[in-house]
Amino acid sequence: MKSSMKMMRLMAAAMVLAVGAASCSDNEPEVPPTPGNPGDGSDSTAVVVLENKITFAGDTADVKTVFRYAEDGAFYLSTVENCTSIDSLGRGDYIKLSLGTEATTSTVAVGDTLKFDMASVPQGFELVYSKGGTDVVAINDADNGSVTGGTLTFVYTSETAATIDFALTLAESTLEGNAKWTGNVVETEKPANPTYPGTAMTFVVNGEETAVGTVFCDSYDEYVLITASPDVVETYDEMLSGRFIQIMVLPQFLNQDIDLMQQAITISAWDGTSVEGPQSITSDKLTYGQMRVNHDEATNEYTLLMAMTFTDATQVGVNASATMTAPAPEEGNTITVNGETQPIRAQFYTTDGADQVYLYFTSAEVESFNQMAESAYDYFFLALNEDDLTGNAFDIATSGKTFTIYYVSNLTGDMLMADNNNLDGATGTIGVSRDATDQTKFTAYVAVTFGNGTSVSIDFEGTCLSTDYEPETPEDTNEFTCFGATEAINSILVDKSDTEVWHIYFTATPGLTTVNEFVEDWAFHITAPAAAFDGEPNGFSTYKDTLKFEYDGNTWQYPGTGTFTATLEGNHLELDFTTYGDVEGHYSGTVTVVE
Repeated sequence: MKSSMKMMRLMAAAMVLAVGAASCSDNEPEVPPTPGNPGDGSDSTAVVVLENKITFAGDTADVKTVFRYAEDGAFYLSTVENCTSIDSLGRGDYIKLSLGTEATTSTVAVGDTLKFDMASVPQGFELVYSKGGTDVVAINDADNGSVTGGTLTFVYTSETAATIDFALTLAESTLEGNAKWTGNVVETEKPANPTYPGTAMTFVVNGEETAVGTVFCDSYDEYVLITASPDVVETYDEMLSGRFIQIMVLPQFLNQDIDLMQQAITISAWDGTSVEGPQSITSDKLTYGQMRVNHDEATNEYTLLMAMTFTDATQVGVNASATMTAPAPEEGNTITVNGETQPIRAQFYTTDGADQVYLYFTSAEVESFNQMAESAYDYFFLALNEDDLTGNAFDIATSGKTFTIYYVSNLTGDMLMADNNNLDGATGTIGVSRDATDQTKFTAYVAVTFGNGTSVSIDFEGTCLSTDYEPETPEDTNEFTCFGATEAINSILVDKSDTEVWHIYFTATPGLTTVNEFVEDWAFHITAPAAAFDGEPNGFSTYKDTLKFEYDGNTWQYPGTGTFTATLEGNHLELDFTTYGDVEGHYSGTVTVVE
């Protein structure tokens, strides 16, 4: 049985939002297909056979919600499931369709078919396709020049239902689709947003109150961790096997309202029955969200207040309090990337021997500059002239000062750069000072947005390590670290019974020698192809389907980032593995081998 603290750490950290790796192709783009059904004798504008789908330039998306907006009478075809408002359309792609002033449900009968020649649309007609936040197609009676042909057919199957089919030939692509409207109308007046529950120790779901049974509050990795459940339980382990909602918040955000649609906060919930386990609550699942954590310093009591509206219109409120028995976490240095704030866990500096000072900041738990460059998820780099280390913030676009900034993501491969000679669309302010008596101490404030829209903020005051610093290399230690908790590897087994795919199990529990014993002990489990035991670093992307790490209900594999290096000679195993954040480990020695 694992300790409550270990389970708490693992559960809390497991809720951090997963980040997918981006990929690209060097293939030449295909020629856009012609709408219709080539080869069946149909003309080039015949409607393709699609069902609740949109195809644009060969890229197909599912239509998951269709509604009519009462205020303007337009129909909206959205790729967002349970899209219930105009405001929530922007979370996905959508088509807006206005049939025109003479083609409304009040002027046509059931069974009527409206067919539009897209090369010459009637007055009041409008079709807009918003994809990725950009209107890639915009057609109306005043501006229809991008269309070279095609039709749109609208059939009223009842007073509150219709089918929509369209196939447009555009100047450089095509737009085709099909959707069914089944009477869903979004009224002009929206339901009022929920407010924080006024009754202490209460859950509220769609107006119905339920008492909060148990609340646990603790400090975890510089965060305040609050877990609340309607169940009355004695231990943290009991709560994690039942119903709960859990949040992690940095001390910087205490005693203030947080807009969950703008600020990324780690939130998870579980009803105790879901096969997938705890589910993250992120802004794409909400149409409205506010949160507040009040802290009484005299009693060290924390009160969690939440008010959320989900995309299916469910409204949820929370009012739950608990006293933290551990010392309260203190405000620290932070790095914020696109609204997600994390502690700065490592910072480095160097000079070029002249008048330039270089600073590096990362949220990764690394001990040296070399580790940061090789292993950190991401980091931010800043270079300034020593004369500009005054602490006075300057505008990077207008000050004329010499600077360079980078944001490097080892997850996506992005390396964003701007300097005074080439802003490349970057905007923002920078202010850095250096202690007059201790040249390793800096204060830095940065708030910049790169040309591609990536925003980075730094709030730092403290001591930086030299980029030349290297920690003493300890003797090889057979251990693994998961979400900040480190354990010795006291039992380890390699299962080679499958000649193509091998399995490694290890645990802190000594004396285990069979696969069943490791499984029953919840051992760490690595699955890797036999070919990967070649002594070379192999990434998840190398073996997308077979290489993965599993522990305590968590799985790390492609499209995540991870590296596995191993050799097995007889019963001697050399093993190193990492996910560049959550998990890392090393083992060198004899193992139990199953063949």
